[in-house]
Amino acid sequence: MTGATDRVFRLRYPPLSACGSTQERARRAWVGRPIKLPWHREGLGAGGHPARSAACGSNAGCRQAEIYNTRVSTLTPTSAYQNPPVSEPEYTRRERMLLSIISLIGTLAVRLIGRTLRFAVYVEPGGPAFKTHPHILCFWHRAIFSSTWAFRAQNIAVITSQSFDGEYIARIISDFGYAPIRGSSSRGGARALLESRRILEAGATVAFTTDGPRGPVYVSKPGPVLLASKSGVPIVAFHIALEQTWLLNTWDRFMIPKPFSRALLCMSTQMAIPPHLDGAQLDEFHATLQAAQDRVRKFAEENVSRVGTGEFPLAPV
Repeated sequence: MTGATDRVFRLRYPPLSACGSTQERARRAWVGRPIKLPWHREGLGAGGHPARSAACGSNAGCRQAEIYNTRVSTLTPTSAYQNPPVSEPEYTRRERMLLSIISLIGTLAVRLIGRTLRFAVYVEPGGPAFKTHPHILCFWHRAIFSSTWAFRAQNIAVITSQSFDGEYIARIISDFGYAPIRGSSSRGGARALLESRRILEAGATVAFTTDGPRGPVYVSKPGPVLLASKSGVPIVAFHIALEQTWLLNTWDRFMIPKPFSRALLCMSTQMAIPPHLDGAQLDEFHATLQAAQDRVRKFAEENVSRVGTGEFPLAPV
């Protein structure tokens, strides 16, 4: 794999004993297809992989990998933490069966319905061109379905909770070229932010559902602001409004688009966050993020019925 421009991972690294006690440890599992990430950037460890340090050297055990078909996980380098990695929960037979069924149905639904959606893209002045990287993308939890289709195959890493719901979401989005980072505001958040920073430094984009995993709906959390301050990568808020949807009876009123619905993707201006924020500054930029997400949602919902007109022409996504 050395020298390749992009790395394709469908593996889990061997036990620590194979790499030596000073080796950075990592754990990654795959879910039915490989995920390609730009780990070829300099400064990410021997062989270009972020979880492999120079201490590993030419140790053959570090280069070997075993293929698994298990739950999705995130890279968790223990060099960044004092405590050992958190053990992964074991699922019952019924839960494993449910995960397989939900993941299959979800993937098919996104793929079949997504192909029929009629998209237009609007970017606020000062916003980035669509499909440019890296950015910290922030959106509302209820728009996961349409966002999965719109931003597919761009090597975007997505913060996904460690809950049962987060597990099947991670499996579904992995089928569309995303890399789940397991963690949330309620559990594993610090590990997720550290891994997100590493990914941003490698030139990839990271996405947050800022009101997840449990809400309240349309209330953002400050994690993206902290990450932007530490990484120097700007925040971009976006929302996808749908003209015709099925609404689920969930805390976020989750949206499933009806086939051939019009969809308007609205992206905000880029928000640069300075380093070394104090408490007052953190609150200020958190309020700026909240306002941006509210603004793009309102704009998209008010104009989705005009998709396909001269002002909002149809655009491929």
